[in-house]
Amino acid sequence: QADIMEVLRTRTLEIIYDLFIWEEADFEFLDNEPLPNDLIRIQVNATSVTMDGIYRIDEWARYRNVIKSDRTVFELKPEWAQLADDSSETLDVLLHVDKGMTTAEICYNMHTSLFHGSALLFDLVNQGVIRVAGEAPPPAEEPADRSAPKLPETVPELLSLARTELAE
Repeated sequence: QADIMEVLRTRTLEIIYDLFIWEEADFEFLDNEPLPNDLIRIQVNATSVTMDGIYRIDEWARYRNVIKSDRTVFELKPEWAQLADDSSETLDVLLHVDKGMTTAEICYNMHTSLFHGSALLFDLVNQGVIRVAGEAPPPAEEPADRSAPKLPETVPELLSLARTELAE
């Protein structure tokens, strides 16, 4: 149970830290809403979280000077084998770079946050192991399916729909 709680705490902190690097968002705070019955409480030190979040804001700005977007792609430099360290994490990144994956795809396949993945890629660029090769085009938007039902846009609307479906 202690291991599971630590994993939940780590994952929760990563989600909170990711909020610090969002450039735009809309939030809604519902003060009078009851808490879910299955809520798991995680204790964190608010000051430490804030300080780590501020650190991430500063680092994120440095990363974005090199890695302009989540669609940035890289290529291995010819001398990559002599320059790369032997850590499995580095070799994993290099394998994904060699496949032509974007920053977002690398992070997804490595099961890591965009911040951590960008830090790894940034370090490899600075070490001269890889270089920025450009940016993948944005995904093509699929035409809207007019026959599909309109999905709820807010959590309360989604919960209401789910309750209605369960009642039927």
